[in-house]
Amino acid sequence: MAWHLDAGLVLLPWDRLGESADPHRSIVAFGDAVYRAAVDLAGWPADSVGPRVDGWYMSRTPPERVRAAAAATAHRR
Repeated sequence: MAWHLDAGLVLLPWDRLGESADPHRSIVAFGDAVYRAAVDLAGWPADSVGPRVDGWYMSRTPPERVRAAAAATAHRR
């Protein structure tokens, strides 16, 4: 991971990911770090996101609501 001051974000260097002994674990660790930083920075309760599934945190938003939002966004394009 690398902090890019000009962009104001942390980037995961995809080109170097393949050099990792376990690319999947590296991606999950990156996602966990971003999640923890967002929770801490925003002062969110740690339980505001659902349980981990396959290494990721599940949203508590109902799937049909997510699909409807995605469809509305796609329609606006």
